[in-house]
Amino acid sequence: MPLPTPHPLDNQFIQGYCPSVGAAPATVYIRIPMRCQIVQISSCLQGAIATANASCGVALNGGASFATLTIPFTSSAAGQVNTVLPNSITWANEGDVISITPSGASGAAAAIFDISILQV
Repeated sequence: MPLPTPHPLDNQFIQGYCPSVGAAPATVYIRIPMRCQIVQISSCLQGAIATANASCGVALNGGASFATLTIPFTSSAAGQVNTVLPNSITWANEGDVISITPSGASGAAAAIFDISILQV
């Protein structure tokens, strides 16, 4: 079924896979394909987090974090989706790199991160 309001053609999604947001967190690096505005960051868990929330700092080119995505551990399970908006308008250029660094959680849950960008 089509969306009631289609996504604009200049709205695109890029993805990165994180093998662990839990006990041995792994940083994810995602290349930006074009000049754009970063609109939102989402995660989709591939398994449960055991004891504490995962706090994922999102940074551009190794700079300060422009958003923090929290993945709660209560009732966490495969398929859980969490979303955060940047703290302020964030622009990126082609070739820039977004890093997503999870911390604080335990367990061996993996996650897929989606970044929604608006081409300019």
